[in-house]
Amino acid sequence: MVRELTTLLAIALSACGQPRGQTATSAPQSRPVQDATGRAKAAAAPGELRDFANLVVGDNTPEARRLGAAEILKAGTDEAGRLLADILTAKPPDEAAQLAICDALASTDRPIPALIDPLLALIGDNKPSSAERVTRALRRFDRVVVMSRITPIALDAGADVSRRCAAISVLGSLSDEIDSIRTLTSLLKDSKSTIRAAALQAFVQATAVRHETPAAALAWWKTRENYGAARWSEEVSEARRSQLALTQTGKDA
Repeated sequence: MVRELTTLLAIALSACGQPRGQTATSAPQSRPVQDATGRAKAAAAPGELRDFANLVVGDNTPEARRLGAAEILKAGTDEAGRLLADILTAKPPDEAAQLAICDALASTDRPIPALIDPLLALIGDNKPSSAERVTRALRRFDRVVVMSRITPIALDAGADVSRRCAAISVLGSLSDEIDSIRTLTSLLKDSKSTIRAAALQAFVQATAVRHETPAAALAWWKTRENYGAARWSEEVSEARRSQLALTQTGKDA
């Protein structure tokens, strides 16, 4: 384990560029602990985590930054969560570091729940390409939990419009949750045209069905609003299969 960590740091720091003001150091000794199933695993020591954090915030390539974030996520400890949360909420913001964490989260099966709120704080502050990476990161967390946090932002009439639109976009990515669709239908009737347009775009994404206007989307939903979760999941899956078939037909034509 020590050799693997040392190699990882050496490759990332030498080939990808060292953090400003930092020198490459050997990874500290790992401590054997037991996980929930009783199997031995290595827990990253605080010094190790800081070394990986230096990769994330240092003057490194995007891949080196992502690598560092991924290693911190693997630790899964409270300290790991604090380190990544501090980077996500740093002032002034380090966008490259933030996006590296998002990319690492998008590829992990072990997201740290404490990172949900720091990620939500980013929505509405990024350009569209960056916003999609934040959304992909949020998809790795429990969808019900994310939905419970994102819905109040989307519905907040007093919130910044760009932040509301970003929240609406996240709701569109949670199409398997019928409650997210119900929220979008209420937003299709919002008093602000910008919000209605964002809701329509998210509704189309969520349902995999093209709706030209909010009224058309609401009419379509009217025949499905009493669906249960299982029936809705079947509906969405079938719509996605149809959409994929049409796309493939277009490619073959």
